[in-house]
Amino acid sequence: NRGEGSTPTMASCACGAVRHAASWPFPDYHEAARWYRELLQSFPDDSESPRTNYLLAETLFAVGHNGAAVYEMK
Repeated sequence: NRGEGSTPTMASCACGAVRHAASWPFPDYHEAARWYRELLQSFPDDSESPRTNYLLAETLFAVGHNGAAVYEMK
């Protein structure tokens, strides 16, 4: 639970949605990528942004979007 007046963070908003979308045995990589992008847009300055961006790139590689993945790695 967040205290009154506290600022949400990327970690507090993820709430397992990305982990669920990317979970084994049948990962939905497109859904995971959507969540990663939403988190990055909502929290561009969060300390977890570089890691989230990397995970987005890995997810894009997994579905064959290599150009987009390379772009996200930069």
